[in-house]
Amino acid sequence: MATDVRADHVDVSEFRENLDHFLESTGAVRVTRDGEIIGVHTPLPRPNKLDDGKADEHWAKYEELQRRLLAGMEKNGVTEEDLMRDVEELQRRKRAIRR
Repeated sequence: MATDVRADHVDVSEFRENLDHFLESTGAVRVTRDGEIIGVHTPLPRPNKLDDGKADEHWAKYEELQRRLLAGMEKNGVTEEDLMRDVEELQRRKRAIRR
């Protein structure tokens, strides 16, 4: 059964140490090194839990979404750093609302 990871971020050493846990997770997590975000782990539906046709379909949808996102970012002059800064700001606002 998949585990829902709610952590906003995890250090790369902890990510590596608990890789199996994160691979089974259902929630996205930001991976950091020395406090700086170096990547985002976003789990996809596990192919072995989907029939072969569905796994291919899900992967194709993911690839199309990625192409559209990158094209939109390029068209609007948005960098990955801009996007990560916006995500971090949204997370800060979300935490402030919960308090």
